[in-house]
Amino acid sequence: MSSSTNIYGISAASVTGLPNTEGGGISPEVLARVSRTLQQSNTQAPKINAALTNDKAKLSGLGQLQSAIGSFQDVLKSLSGDGLQISANSSAAKVLSATSSAKATSGTFSVQVNQLAQSQVLQSKTVTDKDATLASDVTSQVKIELGSLNTNSFVANAAVKAKNIVISPSNSSLSGIATAINDANIGVTAKVVQSGKNFSLSLTTPTGTENTLRISVTGDSTVQKLLNYNPTGAKNLVEATAAQNAQIKVNGKDVVSQSNTISNALEGTTFKLLSKGNSEVVIKQDSQQVSKNINNLVSAFNAFNGKVRGLAQNELKNERSPGAVLDQFSRSLRNASVIATDGTSLNLEKIGIRAQRNGDLAIDDAKLQAAIVADPTAVAKLFTDSSSGLTENLNSQAKSLTSSGGTIGREVNNVTKDIASLTKKKESLTRALTIQANALVRQYSQQNSSLPGFSDGNKTGSIFDFLA
Repeated sequence: MSSSTNIYGISAASVTGLPNTEGGGISPEVLARVSRTLQQSNTQAPKINAALTNDKAKLSGLGQLQSAIGSFQDVLKSLSGDGLQISANSSAAKVLSATSSAKATSGTFSVQVNQLAQSQVLQSKTVTDKDATLASDVTSQVKIELGSLNTNSFVANAAVKAKNIVISPSNSSLSGIATAINDANIGVTAKVVQSGKNFSLSLTTPTGTENTLRISVTGDSTVQKLLNYNPTGAKNLVEATAAQNAQIKVNGKDVVSQSNTISNALEGTTFKLLSKGNSEVVIKQDSQQVSKNINNLVSAFNAFNGKVRGLAQNELKNERSPGAVLDQFSRSLRNASVIATDGTSLNLEKIGIRAQRNGDLAIDDAKLQAAIVADPTAVAKLFTDSSSGLTENLNSQAKSLTSSGGTIGREVNNVTKDIASLTKKKESLTRALTIQANALVRQYSQQNSSLPGFSDGNKTGSIFDFLA
């Protein structure tokens, strides 16, 4: 149901208990006058909204920074110890890929992929306008849970905390609901899907049967009819795809996984499943793998460097964390050295790896191959040498940065607290503005006053949204 508003943005649904005018509603002229009065007298709403927008962008950027560090760490861990010389090759690249670390056991392993893990996908009923408000003047509470089905009961996933989402009347369009669910960061992806002239809401979970959805709604009846979904009871959403686990056999042994990335089938080895089929995976120590893994490490660092530089120009612009992370890692790259067999010092530049102006690393393949042929042990030790190699050093720094007490961890905690504080201020101010708007509408309606030149518009939103 769309709410009628004036061009300033305040809707009749934003205020309550008011005298009826113009045959059962609040006149657009009165709403226009209330809007102007509130706008002139209030300066806090835009400041709070701007601060919230800035904090949410920063929190998103910090999350992306943590993710980029984590991805780089995965590569570092796989090359630690003897991992620089360990290769893992799949005979069927379209079925799966394999990577191994120092803990991997050499040998040939038969892998049969019988089923891929997949997400649950739920689809709502269709509406004709994705931006039209669906609720009346009642706020809805939406509880989202992930779990598994056990006989005829739902068992919550202990690793994922349930989230309660507030859907205000002004934010009850399909687009607004999708944004609210995505902002909850529970791992469920919401998007609006168009089919012909109609629109529906699509919800996608992480893969695996432990990520089946249960959605409970209280409040507005229209939102309840749209979103309520009990996998063991009433279902107002349609299941387009059921959640399922990956199922493989490794040398005849059954392995079940919630994800298509499996690291518990063989110690020190990770499989990434791509399709059903069979593959032979060969794991062995290979001196030629040193060059390949050094190239993999450089590629991973360059991808990480590009991501962090991108964050520094966008979500984390004017923030110190991206530059601090890159400076810390760059120092480790410059200072990495080892004593070669002939007693000389060996560093990255001497084996053909140099930093470019943008921070990326470039490899002189001929120089690298010559260094490996001349002293393969020293080259390997430069990157991984117990706790003193380059990969171990970088991994230690990454852990320090992202820990709860680390630089990035502390920033995430501070921004999260600030968002919570600003949200409470917004809720308090919204209540105060609503009371003020009610009083003004009564006053202006009794005076039968109007402002010339204002007409009815199509904007919707709370009083706070208008002022912000």
